[in-house]
Amino acid sequence: MIGQVPVDGSAPNVHVTKDRRGVFYDSTPEQILWARWANGEFGVEDELTATTWRNGIEKIDLDGLATVWKEFSYGHFSSARNQDELISAVAVFLKDSIPAVQREILNMTLDLVKASAQDRRVAHALMNIGEMRSVLEFVPYAASVLRLFLAFVCGLARGFIGPRPTNYIDLQYLYYSPFCMVFVSNDKFHREMWRATTGVHSFVWGQDLKDDLRQRVATRGKMSESATDATNKQDSSAPVAPHSVIAEMWRTYMRVTDKSDQPGRAKTFEDLDPEIQQQFRDAMKEFDRMDQTIIEEARR
Repeated sequence: MIGQVPVDGSAPNVHVTKDRRGVFYDSTPEQILWARWANGEFGVEDELTATTWRNGIEKIDLDGLATVWKEFSYGHFSSARNQDELISAVAVFLKDSIPAVQREILNMTLDLVKASAQDRRVAHALMNIGEMRSVLEFVPYAASVLRLFLAFVCGLARGFIGPRPTNYIDLQYLYYSPFCMVFVSNDKFHREMWRATTGVHSFVWGQDLKDDLRQRVATRGKMSESATDATNKQDSSAPVAPHSVIAEMWRTYMRVTDKSDQPGRAKTFEDLDPEIQQQFRDAMKEFDRMDQTIIEEARR
């Protein structure tokens, strides 16, 4: 819950070396798809998928969802007067140590993640024997998803959030927030719901980032080539205005150390051990083969 991104070693785009000391992570089929779209290459199947997706959004019944959660939201969070207070109340609710409350939280979590019957039996057994006293502490990521979901559905039920169908889609982006340092968005819904996320991270308003980038481009454009080269050797906080959002995020999250002069550290591919070089070559050949298969299947 502090920004790590889990890597599935069994995924087709991941290759783990035999000594398990190295991991090669290739592009995913989705990234290949995005690259094709970026080049303006759209097929009939893409158009059909987009149409289906839009139709699916229109069928989302947030008014019905609000009705389902109305009794729960008023029963547990009746004192909340706005969305911020509701988010705070949800956080307090999840930390409640009363066994009956934790069992209620567990059942909601299992329903939300669509847990199997076996997973439900195991989860309840762990709670029954006292191994899972707090859902928040035992399964923090699942609890973070539940916290966002409850803040959303109860906000709908209390009228703090509007029943805009795309809000339900936008909510799902926030589920990934524990795996990032900085979350950038120009969506007011994301900004209003950010306090309901969990993790060590920051929210940056999209326009602020764009303005900062635009200023950096203009500043660097006025610099001489030698000055630019000197600046590139420094961190990304210079030269910028004192209130640069990029500089602030850099200082907060990036720990930069110059290891280029350490003895024995490979600086180029040729400096690597022959065995490691061969592992790289073998992995890339396999990735290229899979990519070619995906491209050929898409063309069919």
